[in-house]
Amino acid sequence: MKSRRLRFENFDHMPAFITHGFDIISDPNQPNSVYIFVINHLPNPEWTVESPELPKARSQLEVFHHELGSESAKHIRSIWHPLIRTPNDVFVVSLTSIFVSNDHYHREGIKRILEDIYFDSKITDVIHLGIDAETLEPTGDVMADSAAGVEGTIAVPNIHNSNGLGHGRSEKEILVASCASAILNIGEISANGNITLVDEIRSETVIDNPSYFSDPFGGGPGGFVLPGIARPVELAKTARDPSYSPPKDSVMVWYATPVTGENGIKKWEQRLIFADDGSNLRSLSSAILVPIDPTQQEEKGKQQAWLFATGFVSRNMIAVKIDL
Repeated sequence: MKSRRLRFENFDHMPAFITHGFDIISDPNQPNSVYIFVINHLPNPEWTVESPELPKARSQLEVFHHELGSESAKHIRSIWHPLIRTPNDVFVVSLTSIFVSNDHYHREGIKRILEDIYFDSKITDVIHLGIDAETLEPTGDVMADSAAGVEGTIAVPNIHNSNGLGHGRSEKEILVASCASAILNIGEISANGNITLVDEIRSETVIDNPSYFSDPFGGGPGGFVLPGIARPVELAKTARDPSYSPPKDSVMVWYATPVTGENGIKKWEQRLIFADDGSNLRSLSSAILVPIDPTQQEEKGKQQAWLFATGFVSRNMIAVKIDL
């Protein structure tokens, strides 16, 4: 229940670190070590007031290597490709296979707002990046060319407000949130880096970063954790005002589990497992469940899990026990 702020190595050359989604994968060659892939919304060095037609951002991925328990994370390299336009989240299959969601087509202005509220504007996508594994050696020097050894393709096109990505029930299952339309798309990853959408869950609120939970202690069939904001329409007024009250960006977390309905048709049953008016947690973009051994509970045999949740304008992260 303690957090540790890591010190960067080999990262002094970077002009900014404006983070968004991230993912972690175990180092296949070094036990007790991980790779951390983080989106970084860098400013575009080519943009000037004389060339306003150029995008103001040149977002990319940063790759760090971290030995668990140590105090630092070493920057290995940056990853950029022209298909990385408005990246929101990253999903790492392996060191050589990465997916990135672009959450908007338009970068700013009224057209960007209309993208969110017009659900048929399916103009965002998820891209696949193939990476040369030799460029990710933790013992190597930081590469100057962020595009070296990177190949990109569109893995799944035509999604409305493609947003958070999550790991599913198997290595081949990927979760793609259509945030503003409150839809969790469940996809299958093919060998060539494409994604086929095979199912969907329509949530009660907008969905940001979904996750999947399976209890090793037998607390139910497992399900999808869907974090959202109760009144996203208020964000235009509240997001940039730290003192705005009320409302305080109230939040809700849903837990979707499979059930069999009439005629044997499978459907998804959603249960509200957490809600707050913003007093304890203002805004919500990520939530995960961590299992609790029932034999270690004060109430022996009770099936519970820790819910960790935080948001993009949150002042803190919360941890609360949830009954399964």
